[in-house]
Amino acid sequence: MTASELSYSRTFRETHPVTTNNETIASRAEAVIPGGLLSPSRRLGAPIAFSRAEGPYLFDADGNRHTDYHCAFGANVLGHRNPAVSEAIAKVGESLDLVGAGVLELEVEVAELLVDAIPCADQVAFCSSGSEATYHALRLARAYTGRKQIIKFQGGYHGWHDYVAMNGQSSRQMINSFDPMSDGILYDAARYTKVLPYNDANAVEEYIRANPGEVTRRYFPTTTRTPSRNTSEPIPAKLPRS
Repeated sequence: MTASELSYSRTFRETHPVTTNNETIASRAEAVIPGGLLSPSRRLGAPIAFSRAEGPYLFDADGNRHTDYHCAFGANVLGHRNPAVSEAIAKVGESLDLVGAGVLELEVEVAELLVDAIPCADQVAFCSSGSEATYHALRLARAYTGRKQIIKFQGGYHGWHDYVAMNGQSSRQMINSFDPMSDGILYDAARYTKVLPYNDANAVEEYIRANPGEVTRRYFPTTTRTPSRNTSEPIPAKLPRS
């Protein structure tokens, strides 16, 4: 448990009564779900099981109300159970469910909206997760360029596949070194991923110039998860063509 998790756990237990339902559900989760959570990033440092969400709030199994600053990594920008969103989802459910053949009119409509809204998007592919999206993008870039190497930045998170699952929340000793997020990540896959300092345009330029024709893609995080002295706003930079 990290220092921040320990702090949250102490604060939660000091300000809330005994959380019988939360602890019971958390115990059940540990028996049937690895680690008791669907993702390590969901760990809060205290056994909390949410049973309801509305607007900016989450309600746990013991009735405690929590302000949701996480917002599902930003996906819930309109808040939980927004009436317009809920109504639209219910309306689609009246005529469609899971379809595994052909193309849906709804898919085309959403793709057209995205292409119209995003100047650099000529076409759109839908994915079930961010990991799947970056995996597709990486394979496409390598197929198009014929190159193997990619650049990611220290502290950036781009999914759980072996090509990018590294150097997310590194200790200071492991910053900018090979730091896999878990055991089981193959170095043979990760060795084509170069980790560079976040927000350091000079480091990127120097690496690209020193390795001409090798880099196929660069992953740019909007924020960094690793504490360091270099966590200010992203620096505008004009990088050389690789």
